Amino acid sequence: MNCNIPRNYSFVQFPTKPDVNYISSLKERMEDQDGLYTGYLELEITTVDYLHIGSGFSRLENKKLISEVARENQSLIIPGSSLKGTVRQICRAISDGCIPKEQEIVLTSKQQSQCNLQKEKFHCCIVCDMFGGMSLGSKIRFTDLTAQKNNVEFIPVCIQFSPNPKSSSYKCADNRKYHFGYKFYYTYCDKADGATEEIEVVSKNVPFVGRVYFKQLRLEELCLFMHALGFFRNFSLKLGGYKNAGLGTVRTKCCKLVVNGKEEKPEKAYDYAKQYDDGCSDEAYERIRDLETIMEYKEG
Repeated sequence: MNCNIPRNYSFVQFPTKPDVNYISSLKERMEDQDGLYTGYLELEITTVDYLHIGSGFSRLENKKLISEVARENQSLIIPGSSLKGTVRQICRAISDGCIPKEQEIVLTSKQQSQCNLQKEKFHCCIVCDMFGGMSLGSKIRFTDLTAQKNNVEFIPVCIQFSPNPKSSSYKCADNRKYHFGYKFYYTYCDKADGATEEIEVVSKNVPFVGRVYFKQLRLEELCLFMHALGFFRNFSLKLGGYKNAGLGTVRTKCCKLVVNGKEEKPEKAYDYAKQYDDGCSDEAYERIRDLETIMEYKEG
């Protein structure tokens, strides 16, 4: 039996002119430069909706096999890798970064859409410079975030299915294999009807805390990073699985910010994020507005 699953997602279009020469040589990336930013922030993430980041394990509960959420030493966690993937995807969507190779796209022969991280022909975009890539280290490191209270519930959710490639809604209007953009799930999802399964979820209003370290970021990169973390509060992040069922919305808060050895007011994170919003390209600004429409900010 299949569920009647509504299309609770949309796309933020790829940049038409990806700037893959943001850093034009490996030497330029590795050289110490004045005006770079190194430090860390203490981050609080609070669940607005139920959250399910699967541990990969299940347990028997009331004669039902229940998918468990991630834990470390019996404490609920948000793995740093999960948050990093979400933030990187937002950075891609709201910047003029490169386009992933796995996307089937149409570009003119003069346009470059992917970064080249080989030493001999090195060039990379702002996102690859921040988060790294094949043979290129990341300038940003996420620790796991630990819950301040271990509140969980068991809820029924619609069984999830992969998209049907033969369906009319799967392809673009011009029959390209992939949509010409980054996929994001709506903050407010339509309810699906049909077969359900029971899963374990983190309750609403559970705070998680952890740290994010950054090293030698340029000012534009730092501002983009703060914006993608949701500190400007014009969209809500979504984490984990079952986003299509309305799960995963969280709100973020900077509790402590240290930059170049100096502690700044936590509110400074908002200022950095706003600086990116004010100074990005016109096309990137339009994509930010599109992301806001999809991932509306939701107060817990």
